[in-house]
Amino acid sequence: MAFYSKRGACEQYIKEGKGAIKWTRLSGRSFAANAVRLQLHALAYNLGNFLRTLAMP
Repeated sequence: MAFYSKRGACEQYIKEGKGAIKWTRLSGRSFAANAVRLQLHALAYNLGNFLRTLAMP
């Protein structure tokens, strides 16, 4: 049960990232450009998540 609970939480984070910051939209033609864009989106998501945890006790 604990495994499925963690899996559900991970899937929810992925869904949130796809919808909120559109991190699956990689439009660059080179692999390096897409990698940088994905890393920036992941950083923005983590920063937003961190700030949300500070704002909500």
